[in-house]
Amino acid sequence: MQTSLPSKSGFHDVAAKVDIDNAEFIVISAEEEGMLIANYDGEINLDFALNSSHNMPMLADSEGVISAFPAVASTPNVPVLASPLENINSNSESSFDALIHANPQEEIYTNLPFQELSPNTDQKYLEKAKKDKGNLRKSAKDYAAHIKRKEDAQNEKNNDKAKAQGGEIHAIVCDLMKVQCLPMIRASAAYYKLKLAIHNFTIYNMGNKDVMAYWFDETNANLQATTFASFLVEYISDLLQQSKKPVVIISDGCGYQHRNSTLSNALLHLSISSGVVITRKFLEVGHTYSEGDSVHARIEGSYENLDVHLPSQFVELSKKARKNPFPYRAKQIDHGFVRDYNQSMIYPSIRPGRAPGDPTVTDLRLIQYNPTGIISYKINYSDELSPLPQRPRQVNSISTFPPIFKRPLTITLDKYKDLQSLKPMLPNDTHAFYDSLPHDENSQREAKRKRAQEESSKELNGSSKRKKMDV
Repeated sequence: MQTSLPSKSGFHDVAAKVDIDNAEFIVISAEEEGMLIANYDGEINLDFALNSSHNMPMLADSEGVISAFPAVASTPNVPVLASPLENINSNSESSFDALIHANPQEEIYTNLPFQELSPNTDQKYLEKAKKDKGNLRKSAKDYAAHIKRKEDAQNEKNNDKAKAQGGEIHAIVCDLMKVQCLPMIRASAAYYKLKLAIHNFTIYNMGNKDVMAYWFDETNANLQATTFASFLVEYISDLLQQSKKPVVIISDGCGYQHRNSTLSNALLHLSISSGVVITRKFLEVGHTYSEGDSVHARIEGSYENLDVHLPSQFVELSKKARKNPFPYRAKQIDHGFVRDYNQSMIYPSIRPGRAPGDPTVTDLRLIQYNPTGIISYKINYSDELSPLPQRPRQVNSISTFPPIFKRPLTITLDKYKDLQSLKPMLPNDTHAFYDSLPHDENSQREAKRKRAQEESSKELNGSSKRKKMDV
């Protein structure tokens, strides 16, 4: 059965009605693969449908409740399933704008073939939708809020970049590169061997395109907050020696790296000692791409087809990864570099709320560290700055913190043995490095195997006792 849609802004087309699970729906087309349209009651933000990144159709019932797991899918020119025709609100500007946007060529498809939706289509989203079934109207609003936060964060980043290039502030982006394994060789015998983990924490200056890559292996430092605080404090201190200007740090919202009380107290001490306001801004989850990712890709490309045997090679290759406008800077740290920022904590917590249901640390979008010793925050970029509800402790400001590690960290004995077994495949002048790696005295593999044998013997003894009792 065919019927005409109400006309608005020159939109005159015919839609097909289809019956799915005894519910009547209209079908309209969308040019881009995966584009969706939900209901048109004027309450749900239709951008949720139009901007969805999920390559699947979406079904909306007569109440406007979105179902992300309908048992239908479409042909490559993806149609969308919308609310019943009688529920279209002719007074809703957004409804008709959405219809026009979804169908710019004013094409309507009738008698479209449908097939069952593959269970592998965006499985994570389907599982979440099933879990939230009955409350998907709220999910649509949450998604619209998510997109708004993403756009606000990117606008803040672009504005700070322009200010940094204009000389008003220092603006930096920081991120941790994915772990690299050493030795990096193409011998098949090395595939299943335990290897040394190498990390790179990169800082990119958006004002002058300067890059500093801090390389360290698992014997030099761990992945605790005080490690990343040490990198940032050193880099910002060097910046402030050049010129004292407000500092803005932009990153993702990873808790152990960027959004924690240890790093916050380190930056607060730096703000107090330097007399400069330092601001942390966090990108929205799922939209955290920054200049740091481009740096990482360029560095990885510098050794894409090379064998790497020593950590120092990563440092040298990083410096050669870029020629213009000037090479990257890189350094390899030792265990004495990382400072203990867990002491003299002015704020033991940076949670912006106290009671259940109040905002938590993951809701923070902006943290500002003031020379007065006060930390302020924002939940949304459009909010006004508010001081944290926690009362700051009265502690003496410290400009120099002691090292946290007195000696190099150890690797497991099993990893050490695997690395030793790889030495015949490595140049002779690299063997001394692998011989000198500090390691545990006991094998975790042996301990695990021993525990498994003890548990197995206990089960066998218990089974034999039960059999005797049965007899």
